[in-house]
Amino acid sequence: MKWFRDAALPAAGFPWASADSTRQNVLRSAIDKRLILTSKVPNPKSPQFPVTAIRLNRLMPEVRAILGSGDVSAPDFHPVEIRGENLSATILRERR
Repeated sequence: MKWFRDAALPAAGFPWASADSTRQNVLRSAIDKRLILTSKVPNPKSPQFPVTAIRLNRLMPEVRAILGSGDVSAPDFHPVEIRGENLSATILRERR
């Protein structure tokens, strides 16, 4: 999150991103509104100090509108039909 706040946002050229306090406030507001989700991940350089990762919350209507995403209930993944029985049925049958 630190790199995103201090390097990526200023480099993107947004007028509001030039001031440190404004960047921090905008990022905090987006996190508070759950538009951006945070999580702790191990730091390979200093394992005792995990880093905060961020990602867009693509379930939020505001995020979908900005990204131009359609209906969230229509996933991009569509399973492919395969001949034969379900894998779970095969595993259960073979365990008996």
